Amino acid sequence: MERRAQEVAFQAAELFGENLIRDLLVTYLREKFQSSKHKDDTYQKFHSIRQSWNGQVQKISIIATDLLMHRSRLPEDTISDYGFIQQFFASMHPRLRQDVETQYTGDKDINTFIAMAERLGSIHRSTGVYGKERHDKQTKKSTYKKPENKPKKKFNNDGNSTKKKE
Repeated sequence: MERRAQEVAFQAAELFGENLIRDLLVTYLREKFQSSKHKDDTYQKFHSIRQSWNGQVQKISIIATDLLMHRSRLPEDTISDYGFIQQFFASMHPRLRQDVETQYTGDKDINTFIAMAERLGSIHRSTGVYGKERHDKQTKKSTYKKPENKPKKKFNNDGNSTKKKE
């Protein structure tokens, strides 16, 4: 194992030349020796991140941070900028996604795009857009009308009916 690590370190030195720094070497070594199961788990976690979870809506900044963190844990160039933005759209609350997609032009970098989504998410949160959706579903009233309680009629022996006294 030590011999293999030395070989990979020499490959990194050849690849990066004088620009090789400790952090870059550590990242390169992790990519080479990271188990494929770990990569698969990280990839699955990246694709399972959602803003709405169990009826709760998280801040979009938390979602963006989680996506960026999981993306950085994968080997470089595993997830392109386009793939990241598509996953960011998929993880958004439907109402936020609708607003962000209409303003996204594709010519801005990821950080500018995330800042725009955070601004819109903050507006949605402060105006209660996320809560209204859940509230609307709960307050729908049934069209069924309950019959009114009418006093029961009591029949006399002679066949005439009279209202029951209560």
